Amino acid sequence: FAFPFPRAENVRDVVQKIGIKRDDQIILYAQPGKTVGATRTYVVLNAFGFKVSLLNGGLFGYKAKGYPVEEGKDYTGEQTKIGDLKDPKDALATLEELQQFEAGKNDKIQVIDSRPKVAFDGNAPDHGEHLRQGNIGGSVNILPNEFLNSDDTFKCDEELLAVFDKYSLDPKKDTVVM
Repeated sequence: FAFPFPRAENVRDVVQKIGIKRDDQIILYAQPGKTVGATRTYVVLNAFGFKVSLLNGGLFGYKAKGYPVEEGKDYTGEQTKIGDLKDPKDALATLEELQQFEAGKNDKIQVIDSRPKVAFDGNAPDHGEHLRQGNIGGSVNILPNEFLNSDDTFKCDEELLAVFDKYSLDPKKDTVVM
């Protein structure tokens, strides 16, 4: 699957349609095994300047603590008007930065490739043009679940540092995740 970073106008259209205001605190949650989607949404909204958080443990963790949930409903309220969004460039790596990294000429970043190992290694069955085979030289293959506990909560700082250490990553460097 290809997940290009969305254009500002697309993000603005969606948040306006569902009534989100610039100053709203957005809390995202997911079901077990679906944390990657909520995390990606967090990255996108954060990059465009929204105040956004992830509910650690997701919906099931919330319910397990005894909090009530409601049946889902489509938003039918007023749409909002949001002006220009923050430029997300500071949250994105450029092709030039990645090419320099692969050539060994950019030691300011490190790259995590979160695709399945079979795609990272270039051995995945053909899934069409959107599933790229192989990897950027020097990148490290780490699946998203390595950053999560078995209950879908995020690992604590100490455990995350252990993951970085396991793969010889520097927590002080900018990290590009793909």
